[in-house]
Amino acid sequence: DKYLTMTQGQLRKLDTRELQEAAYLCHQYSLYIQRCLNKEQAVVTWSSRNLSLYIADKTKNHTGSWYDERKMQAIKSDSYANKLYAIETYAKQRVDRLSFVATGIQGIARALTSISKERVPEYGSTH
Repeated sequence: DKYLTMTQGQLRKLDTRELQEAAYLCHQYSLYIQRCLNKEQAVVTWSSRNLSLYIADKTKNHTGSWYDERKMQAIKSDSYANKLYAIETYAKQRVDRLSFVATGIQGIARALTSISKERVPEYGSTH
């Protein structure tokens, strides 16, 4: 977490090994975030499909010009459909929050790797 918020001045103080370790940790964190995102996307897909299957026949019992209108009425009037919709909505919110985080962290990792490669070891340095 500390590497994600470091200033340029703080980055300049890191030696090559520390930069490489930071890049590795950022890659690991990025993979973790991506797995979380994938899990939430799977929940969205599951809940959306199950909701559509469950209310397919129930929308006929409701009035409205548009399908979405009848769909929301069907969801509102059925507790199970309402629960599926709540699951879907919550998972979508989490997907929205996580969507670009993994990519952003990957970018930081690439930048750290690039900085470490550009560094020329100082004379007499063991780094």
